[in-house]
Amino acid sequence: MTTYNTIADFNNALALAKTNLPAIMLPLVNQAQKALAGEIRARVSVQGETSTGGQFSAYSKGHVYKKKKYGESALGKKVDKKNFYFSGKMWGSFGVTRISIQGQRIVSNMGFLGQSGYLPTAELNDIHSEREKGFGNPPIAFPNKEEEDVLVAAIEEALFQSLDKLL
Repeated sequence: MTTYNTIADFNNALALAKTNLPAIMLPLVNQAQKALAGEIRARVSVQGETSTGGQFSAYSKGHVYKKKKYGESALGKKVDKKNFYFSGKMWGSFGVTRISIQGQRIVSNMGFLGQSGYLPTAELNDIHSEREKGFGNPPIAFPNKEEEDVLVAAIEEALFQSLDKLL
């Protein structure tokens, strides 16, 4: 721990920390959000679970046939629980789409980038999420409370580690 000779020294260190903290935190926040995206991807594609703990609506009979015949990998053929996984392209494109420093804040977005068949994966997500809304479900890529808590804890830990380096 650093010792300061005067309050002015401490104030100068605080001002420097305030200036440098976003740049130090940026890769740590990015890493935490990538982990969050992986948790959401696994919950939805493996467990078929909504962010509120329920199940998504059932697949139509026609889609069950297509998944069993043409789905890629075990997840692509899975039909007992809706997992929005056919070829893996949509969930493979899910993650941090943008992260930047704006003033003293780190601004980050998560979503889908890429193409799945003839549709952008972001549009495919919107279609699925809108359809699920009709069944009373949240959008398919929403984090649940546990996932949010893990993200907050990871950011808090990164903040404390960063402050220890700066002060």
